Amino acid sequence: MTGRPTARHCRSRAALAWAAALFVFVQLVGGALLDSRWQAVRFPSAALIMAQLKSKQRPVDIVCLGSSRFMHGLREEDLEQVMHQLTGRPVSVLNAAVPSGEQVSSLYMLDQLLQREVKPAIVVVEVSPESLNHCNSWLRVHVQRQLGWRDIPQYWSDICFAGQISKLAQSRFMPLFIHRREICRDGYDLLNAFIDRLNRWKPAASTQIRNIIVDDLTERLQMAHLTPLEGTQQGVSQVLHWLRNYQVGGTAAACLERLVQRCEQQGIRVVLIAPPVTELHRQTYTPEINTAYLAYLRRFAEDHHCPLVDYRDRLPDKLFLDNHHLLAEGSECFSRILASEVLTP
Repeated sequence: MTGRPTARHCRSRAALAWAAALFVFVQLVGGALLDSRWQAVRFPSAALIMAQLKSKQRPVDIVCLGSSRFMHGLREEDLEQVMHQLTGRPVSVLNAAVPSGEQVSSLYMLDQLLQREVKPAIVVVEVSPESLNHCNSWLRVHVQRQLGWRDIPQYWSDICFAGQISKLAQSRFMPLFIHRREICRDGYDLLNAFIDRLNRWKPAASTQIRNIIVDDLTERLQMAHLTPLEGTQQGVSQVLHWLRNYQVGGTAAACLERLVQRCEQQGIRVVLIAPPVTELHRQTYTPEINTAYLAYLRRFAEDHHCPLVDYRDRLPDKLFLDNHHLLAEGSECFSRILASEVLTP
């Protein structure tokens, strides 16, 4: 027969319940802080761009929004140099493209810049067939780095359609675990800053703390140090995954619409650019996909009076690092083409 639970069992259950409640509370509070305060933890690449913005010597004239294709393919110094030569006046360019970026992240970056009172004359927006698919593969990244609680109702249906509910649950209920590497990185930097300050105040105590704490943790923290985020997966098989069940629409198309509307309200001109990709990459665009993509964008560009320039086949394959990222020579070439053919006119 099973007797009544003993007092020890009751205490154990209570302890487990309190531990679970404390875990959930800490995660939720930590997630709220990550959403509102610690952009560098949730979205390190965006924080780096905002830090770069502070180093600009003059107001930004042109902002580039997109993915790692723009990150690898557009160089600020080349754009500025060519436009300076052609116009006779200095031009300031900010490349605000981020890894795994598309219209959702581009809208977020534009909002961040507008909040900082950055008002460029031109915003260059990267577009591609895969980035406008209604099945948004990049939501698996967005739910972890820029979408907060308030964004869930708006993106819920697309998150479900893209099969990213588990990613959303992890990012909302275990954010400190999901972002542990970034937290370790920032904690390591803060610890070093604290020890350096302590060293100026009390050198002996500083040395003791460094010996006891830092030496024991340095190797582990360095292993957890944030590595550069991967942009897009190499290989055409990944592109086929991005293009599955192709239909223009969903959150990406809605965000492109809101992005252009925000620019119109601010008097900012928008230019839509399809960046160069290799021939093998272009072969994944079936006639049906290409027709739907171009029909949507041409109609969109006409409605909003913004130029659409298709550079997908502009550069030879020898200038690419993989199927859609340019080498340094390709980046210089693409930057000069864009500056001379589109931005300057």
